[in-house]
Amino acid sequence: MSNRLTARYPRIANFALVLIAVCGTLVILEGTVRVVRNTVAMTVDDPVLGWVHNIQRPTVIKVNSCGEETVAVPAPSPYLVRLPRGDTGRRILFLGDSSTHGHEVSTGAAYYDTVEALGGGKYSIWAAGVGGYGNLQEFLLLKKVYDEIRPEIVAWQLDSNDIANNVYRLDRGSIFNNVKPRPYLDPDTGAIELRDPSLLLFRISQGARQLLPHIIGLDIKFGLGLSEMTDRWLGPAPEERPALEQQGLRVLDHV
Repeated sequence: MSNRLTARYPRIANFALVLIAVCGTLVILEGTVRVVRNTVAMTVDDPVLGWVHNIQRPTVIKVNSCGEETVAVPAPSPYLVRLPRGDTGRRILFLGDSSTHGHEVSTGAAYYDTVEALGGGKYSIWAAGVGGYGNLQEFLLLKKVYDEIRPEIVAWQLDSNDIANNVYRLDRGSIFNNVKPRPYLDPDTGAIELRDPSLLLFRISQGARQLLPHIIGLDIKFGLGLSEMTDRWLGPAPEERPALEQQGLRVLDHV
């Protein structure tokens, strides 16, 4: 029967074979990405913080956006990107997101490394920062490491995009931000819930999730405007944004 159908409808049969081959290839690629990701990805999923440092990642040598060759060694823990060279000075914890993570510079060349070097032994410096974090994640990260470090000073690095990262609807309105679950605060009840603002494609496909930053990088490099177009389509109406941004600021009151 199948041979007769193939003979009678060759175009349909050929299309079906191509479709099966494409789907099979995508399944194999997706499986490969899922296996390799936990080894080479900068971060791994976390049920409380959303994502944390991947301590299994090998040393990475790359050229950053400024054209400099950088060497990044694995983070010493899922929560800390730096431990002090000595523990005799005043205990300072630097806390933040990508600027504190420092993935665009070599390990040992971040701003807090300079603080320790200029201090001449007066300071013991820890750093806890993960790229993409919002203020609530940073607060939860502080709670994770506080008892271990007992810092005398916490230098908290804040960025302008933290406000959007604090609010689910604002996060969902950015194609770049909505690729993985993160914790969100209900400022009225104080409840914290891990929610996934991502599109369905990024929920079911790790491959698509890993590919997106590269596509956005090309969009920015060549000025294609794809990110702005999708953000307008996904995001809240302009008249809704002020109230949502105020909600993001209220997270700072909570933490």
